[in-house]
Amino acid sequence: MPQTIILKIDPQNIAWDKIEQASDILKNGGLVAFPTETVYGVGVLATDQNAVASLYTLKQRDREKQFSVCIYRLQQLEEFVENVPVLAYKLIRKFWPGPLTLVLNAADGRTIGVRMPAHSVSVSLLRRVEVPMFVPSANLKGGKSPVCANDVLKALSGQIHAVIDSGYTPLQLDSTVCKVEEDSYQILRQGALAERMIKKAAKVKNILFVCTGNSCRSPMAEGIMKKMIEEDHSFHIYSAGISAFDGMQATKEAVMVAAANGIDISGHRALMLTKEMVKESDYIFVMEQMHKQTIIQKVKTSAKRVFLLNEFSGSYEGQVNIPDPIGRGMDFYEKIFDLLKNSIGKAMVKL
Repeated sequence: MPQTIILKIDPQNIAWDKIEQASDILKNGGLVAFPTETVYGVGVLATDQNAVASLYTLKQRDREKQFSVCIYRLQQLEEFVENVPVLAYKLIRKFWPGPLTLVLNAADGRTIGVRMPAHSVSVSLLRRVEVPMFVPSANLKGGKSPVCANDVLKALSGQIHAVIDSGYTPLQLDSTVCKVEEDSYQILRQGALAERMIKKAAKVKNILFVCTGNSCRSPMAEGIMKKMIEEDHSFHIYSAGISAFDGMQATKEAVMVAAANGIDISGHRALMLTKEMVKESDYIFVMEQMHKQTIIQKVKTSAKRVFLLNEFSGSYEGQVNIPDPIGRGMDFYEKIFDLLKNSIGKAMVKL
């Protein structure tokens, strides 16, 4: 192998020609070391089997032990992991991009570590190559994790094709490694992200209210539950609509009824329901059977987490749907508000 190329890139002023040069090396099967916010890693394209084989040789690693993979967008996670647990999505929402490696059950039956780095250079490189990369730390087996390019060169000069020199890494600590299965987690390696922060985030229950347009029923429901829990930070409550227009305000009737009950939803703006919202929610409360069917069709793994609000609370008497008040008068809005309040109060006892 020729002498290792050194590419100096200022993380505050990305030199795109050098990112392109590093990308070309990777696309031609090369090994490139680069900084993350934690330590320097040495990466290869996860789609290049020959490069992956070279990485195993360099790291002297058993082929049964997979390398951690770096991604730059969430959709890439499902290329490696099936049935990502809700807990994992909650940690992702809180800590990615950042110094957290999640160990999850891979599609091939093994486990794999996945992270989304926050360093501008690693993000730029990942975006340029457009595919995930296997990226262990840029050292030899048993060596100290490198926090600058000189550390990398001391260990790997002449054994890798290039190193991007962007000075010292911001955190100078390895990422925290956390294994997640279903609703439990285990810290496998202490690192830059404190365990207490993971513990705190894991305790939060994500509650999602869904209606059609996210302009009356679900905003009222969101406001009601937020009012009920007050300063209880063990819940994260939000709402969306299966056919919402992003940014639309709540109906004036919903705002007025809520205000009459001491709840301010005047600042509410509608959100279109996304798969990501569904995947990260512990409980999804819908107003009608049609909403439930739509959500399960969107994300099949959500079936055990989607509930008709009236049915879950036991408030219905032969009628599980909560009618849409849109276009109706204030009396009807008040009736729906009271129905929501009663159902949510009973539901909270079960949460």
